Amino acid sequence: MINAKWESLALTPAGDKNAPNDYFLFTVSDNDFMTTDGVSMGKPYSYTEDVDTQIFVYRVTLPTVPKGSVEKAISLDS
Repeated sequence: MINAKWESLALTPAGDKNAPNDYFLFTVSDNDFMTTDGVSMGKPYSYTEDVDTQIFVYRVTLPTVPKGSVEKAISLDS
């Protein structure tokens, strides 16, 4: 099961000298603190689905990203 909405994206250099245009793209979606048993507005409820936090990581090639711009944006430039 994949969560309904993605709540964040992060991009970081892969650091591979043989593939300088490669980056890791992290995508995260939480479960919105959904509980299977709880109380809302004073009334107990039971929810049958438990949705975990999900993190996907993709390795992507972005040849049009200016060299060093991601490193500079996240303070990894030397």
